[in-house]
Amino acid sequence: MIPYKIKALFEFIEYLYSNIDNFNQYESVLNEARFLKREKSKLKPDLNFSDKMKSDELQEGIIEKFEVIKENIINPTINKSIELDICDFSNEKEKLTGSWRNKYHSEIHDLKKNFNREDLSDIFSFKKKYLEFRTKTKGETYLGLDFFFGDLDDVTKELFDFFKVTDFNEFETFEEKAIRAESIYEVGKLFQQGVKKITLPIDFLNPSTIQQEIKIDSLQTTIDREKLSDLITHEKSIEIVEGIKTQYKNIKGKRLKLLLMALQDLNLLPKERIAQKFYDCCKAEFGWNIASYPAMNDYKFNDTIDKNELDSMKKYIETLTR
Repeated sequence: MIPYKIKALFEFIEYLYSNIDNFNQYESVLNEARFLKREKSKLKPDLNFSDKMKSDELQEGIIEKFEVIKENIINPTINKSIELDICDFSNEKEKLTGSWRNKYHSEIHDLKKNFNREDLSDIFSFKKKYLEFRTKTKGETYLGLDFFFGDLDDVTKELFDFFKVTDFNEFETFEEKAIRAESIYEVGKLFQQGVKKITLPIDFLNPSTIQQEIKIDSLQTTIDREKLSDLITHEKSIEIVEGIKTQYKNIKGKRLKLLLMALQDLNLLPKERIAQKFYDCCKAEFGWNIASYPAMNDYKFNDTIDKNELDSMKKYIETLTR
């Protein structure tokens, strides 16, 4: 027998599947929004009036495109998710940390132990529908829903991987593949092409060693191309990053931890699973030494000493969001 929450998940999959053509009609709008965002990221509006005017013009276009996606894809999907008790998007912790996934573990476990033959037709049908939706659409690029679809992939894979007849990875078609790079030049070119995962030979880091792929976790090292503006969940993410670079130039260590906390308190970054990504983005994008990751991450917030500076950071960042 299929548990109640799994039935609700199947109903949500039916909603996604039935909207494949509807969502895809806005693909050109998504592409235009991404193009405008890339063009805006090339400008330096704080340093030149011409760039400032061009940046403002591009921002208007980004907001216009975002509103179309928000009205026709994001809001209906959020509403359906809330209606079916999949993820409560009004709960920032549940949304940003993906903690909503936890309520499915026991029900998936129960289904694996207690399914009957009559359940299989529904399970196979909804598995096919979800895989088709993820293959034919760009759910991970729907602005503001990227974290959600990544978490939804985790839940559905945990469920559907049990109900497959071969060892083939049925999620492979939309899971990102790693591409091997042999030099810094190749890494840069792959980044420009939008590749997010890259494998490196060991001699890339240490020429004295025998060339082989770095073995970490899943037998490959991956490099996320994400920028800090990609992590920040706000339509003005690029302006927020540029403002931070200007206002907090040379920030490092303890103060970088306070900056992370300020962004989290304002719900611009997830509360969990983000510290390392945040640090890596800052290290790559800030034009100064930000000290080591432990210098940032291991610092313990002191309410007496740090509260005023944290509050000041939050007030400044809030001005960047208006």
